[in-house]
Amino acid sequence: MFHLVILYFKKNPIYIFLGAYITIALILLFFNQINIFPPCILNYITGKECMGCGLTRSFLCVLKGAWIEAWHYNPLIFIILPMIIIYFSFDFYKFLKSQKK
Repeated sequence: MFHLVILYFKKNPIYIFLGAYITIALILLFFNQINIFPPCILNYITGKECMGCGLTRSFLCVLKGAWIEAWHYNPLIFIILPMIIIYFSFDFYKFLKSQKK
């Protein structure tokens, strides 16, 4: 099974870079309080929050187990996070089916 995961990531190298970036950003944030997550461009230009503002903070709260705090930052996390998990599950399942042929 491990070799299939390696093959999956070889087929989708962007996932490796994305996962490495998020892992490094989380390590820096949790251990050194250095935030390298990108800021909201719309908020930076206009000063107004978009629908996605607070998602990074909300995601970090979910990782810590602070569900109520995550809801206060952006309740959309409880829709987006399961959708991301479902997407990657189906994508990997589709990959596995293509390997059996």
